[in-house]
Amino acid sequence: MQFTVDAALHGQRIEKILQSQRSGITRSQWKYFVQTKNVLVDGRPALWGERIRTGCFVELLEEPVERDLWTPPPCEQPQLEVSFDHGGFLVLDKPAGLPTMPRTPVDVPTAAGFIAATWPDIIERASPKREAGIVNRLDNNTSGLILVARDPELYDKYRKYFMNHHVEKEYWALCKGRLTGRSWIEGRVISDVGPADRVGWENGDGERGKRAVSLVEPIAAVNNLTLVRVITRFGRRHQVRVQLASLGCPLVGDHVYGSRDDDPVTDFPGHFLWARRISFPLTSLRGDGEAKELTHVESRFLPEPWLELARQHSLGDHFENIAPHPGFPRGSLARTQQVD
Repeated sequence: MQFTVDAALHGQRIEKILQSQRSGITRSQWKYFVQTKNVLVDGRPALWGERIRTGCFVELLEEPVERDLWTPPPCEQPQLEVSFDHGGFLVLDKPAGLPTMPRTPVDVPTAAGFIAATWPDIIERASPKREAGIVNRLDNNTSGLILVARDPELYDKYRKYFMNHHVEKEYWALCKGRLTGRSWIEGRVISDVGPADRVGWENGDGERGKRAVSLVEPIAAVNNLTLVRVITRFGRRHQVRVQLASLGCPLVGDHVYGSRDDDPVTDFPGHFLWARRISFPLTSLRGDGEAKELTHVESRFLPEPWLELARQHSLGDHFENIAPHPGFPRGSLARTQQVD
């Protein structure tokens, strides 16, 4: 594929331009394609995230096709706990430090790779296989629940449920600073601004980005920290992280949207964000099995360093029935990854 960038695409990132030229290829697949130097801009290898000017000549050395989406490399560790199994669905409890999906064909370990090793039938039927039936993604350093569909038709149906707000996610977050009072945060998440590892945020309505709405409710405050409950609508990339940072209260350990210098907690692994609860209607492919009421599934695990941090700051009572996650990977945490 060869084309010249026109005025309508001036200043867009290379991934946006590639996506505008070819449907059916995921952002992660384009990233792997760029990083393996299969995309040239005016004869030189493109850089992921770079902005391209009008008149630049873009050339693909190979033609990506949808079947190139890879199967996740199987891995049995770290262990993911099964919180719910309904036959057509699984809800898995992912530890912090584990990527949800592979970015390249050799990425291990991942939650998708654990699914490939434990439930190979899901991978055989999944479309695309790389996503392993996972309906909602979490950042690498976020702990908590992911919903997995065993059938591609159910996967498509539940992705639509997310888009139509029939699925509700509740997060708990430990923030720097004090938040008081229950409030709604409404605005737009903007993905094509600034560095590629972060998103922008604008309050209120606008034309840029995607609408994101969250309900924020403080649970407890101590030592210039606030434990909050966040219920999200839409589920945009980095939504909870950027919204709390916009209030001046970024997550503990989140050095993308907050400053390491003013973090009251040092040597903490990752950012303290927990996908604690997911609520969704049960359904079937027959179309007559949909429950009128939501099914609620709650996480029962957190990494031991997170529980210890809560105890140190007199917040342990709020995690009384939570156990250390047996799959929490020791050592350094993985890189931050895109989320719903």
